[in-house]
Amino acid sequence: MYRNIIYAFMTVLMVVFASCERDYKLATNASSLSFSTDTLSFDTIFTGLTTPVAKICLHNNSIDDIIISRISLDGAENSPYTVNINGFTQPSVENIRLRSSDSLYVFVSLRPVAASSVEPLRTITDGITVTSGSCTTHLTIVAYALSVNVLRGQMTSDSTLVAENTYLIADSFVVAEGACLTIEQGTKIYMANGAQMHIYGSLNIAGTYEAPVVIHQARLEDFYKNIPSQWGYIFIHKNSQNNIVDNLRINGATYGFVVDSAATFTMTSSIISHVGKSGIYAASADVNIGNSLLFGCGGALVEVRGGSLTIEQSTLAGYYTWDIRKKAALTITADEGDAPLSNVYIANSIVCGSKSDEMEIDSAYLDVLHVENSIIRLGDDWKEDNEHFTDVQITKKLNFVDIDAYDYHLTDESPAIDGASLDVAAKYPYDLDNMPRSSDSPEIGAFEYNP
Repeated sequence: MYRNIIYAFMTVLMVVFASCERDYKLATNASSLSFSTDTLSFDTIFTGLTTPVAKICLHNNSIDDIIISRISLDGAENSPYTVNINGFTQPSVENIRLRSSDSLYVFVSLRPVAASSVEPLRTITDGITVTSGSCTTHLTIVAYALSVNVLRGQMTSDSTLVAENTYLIADSFVVAEGACLTIEQGTKIYMANGAQMHIYGSLNIAGTYEAPVVIHQARLEDFYKNIPSQWGYIFIHKNSQNNIVDNLRINGATYGFVVDSAATFTMTSSIISHVGKSGIYAASADVNIGNSLLFGCGGALVEVRGGSLTIEQSTLAGYYTWDIRKKAALTITADEGDAPLSNVYIANSIVCGSKSDEMEIDSAYLDVLHVENSIIRLGDDWKEDNEHFTDVQITKKLNFVDIDAYDYHLTDESPAIDGASLDVAAKYPYDLDNMPRSSDSPEIGAFEYNP
């Protein structure tokens, strides 16, 4: 009797659970299923590398639970793309159940694409088709593959990079002692995550205003254009001589340049931007900067330990939105390294930023410091020093056009107007916009005022 009661109870439970089973139906109209976007577009990617994985959602918009007959890549096994559909890494999946108002994920990536000299930039397309009964939903996938020459290993003899080619450093590229790397105007070098360039020989970057040399991150989507620390740095090693940089644009690095002991480095008409640490870090080296703009650095814009430093007709803008900067825009530390600090000369330049004091130098080094015809943001405790500061303005308000938009041109209220030394300005007859610099009343900083 007791056993029969148990059996009867179990039977009732089975009937109840069966009645609770969800009833999945085929879609009845085309709008029942939709992707989160009609077209999945990858930004320009580089041949030989796997693309980042993109994630999209497939939504069930209906009030019914739907059974999806098939989700598949149009190109099937021959597709240039790979997909993971609801956890299955294969070109097609069948009989997937999707509850009302629910969604599932599809992950898409492009397989590595071989380089092509015939078609340097290729459009690669495919699609994903979703079928439920007689209803279909389609997603278009498109990517642009750019053929690149990958630089890696060691360069042991003189070599030249030209604008006709596009280059990628995927990890580390070394210019050996005794070799010179020349980079011609208009050349672009993309740097993968963590990529580094090491110069034991010498570096000659010969850009022009119309066709600067560009070295920046390999991620080209708009989201990444202002993000720092996407790649490593350019390291000028100990005793490396005759490193000349003209009209270069660096973006997205961890450091712009690291210059080691007894190396020589000259940079003119260049921009270093959106760097995670220091724009230029030099230890016991000879560094010269002219007619250049450095901004968006998480550390110092320029940091030196010993050696010699000259900054002329340049703008160092210490504004950084990703974190709190802990170093002044211009930082000269007491650690002398291999060579004592012999000279710090700043002329016709702007050193400013969000900190109350944007120039930090140990008092023991004041004898080698000379600042003239410049604008420096210094703290309220600064005391007038006519011995080391000549015609220098100490101000907090620079009147740039738009700091938030990284526009460091001057407005008509800028204290930099007409304040530069004629002798120093004559060394740089054109400003960073390639505009003629005034011969009788030039501006301080990298830009002439242009009403």
